[in-house]
Amino acid sequence: MAKKKENNLSLWWTLAIIPLVLLGIWVYTTTSQLKKPSVIQSNTQSVLVYYVVPTETDFDFVAVERIVPKTNAINELALATIQEWIKGPTEGQRSQGMSSPLNDGVVVNSVNIDNGQAIIDFNNNFDTPMGGSARVVAISGSIERLMKQFEVDGMANIALTINNGERDAVLEP
Repeated sequence: MAKKKENNLSLWWTLAIIPLVLLGIWVYTTTSQLKKPSVIQSNTQSVLVYYVVPTETDFDFVAVERIVPKTNAINELALATIQEWIKGPTEGQRSQGMSSPLNDGVVVNSVNIDNGQAIIDFNNNFDTPMGGSARVVAISGSIERLMKQFEVDGMANIALTINNGERDAVLEP
């Protein structure tokens, strides 16, 4: 009788362990699949544009993230970034005091970056009319900061032109 009781107990433990082992296998396979990194193809990327916020005596530049189509072509990426900058701050950003120093109707025609030098071409609205030293500093500072993303450092390395190089942009007060 003791032998039969021992066999029943052994059978009971075996039957009890099998579901636990199966449960463990299920948990392991389920969680190990969750831990695998998923490959998500994105066709967009983020860039920074810069707007100004007035202070008591001057203004500050504020970086704003924008989403543009993904590309490995630096000229296309810079063009899309400047197009986003031209759109100006959103309503929410305006309510935070951000503003754009650009004239209405400004269009960027092209961007050409080569060896740390950039030529950015706009339409006539870019510099017609132009005025005020603070406005000029705001425009040039925004462009300068924006172009650093594309390894163009400083306004000395950036040429601004109008109407496909018809003339140089006038960025003077």
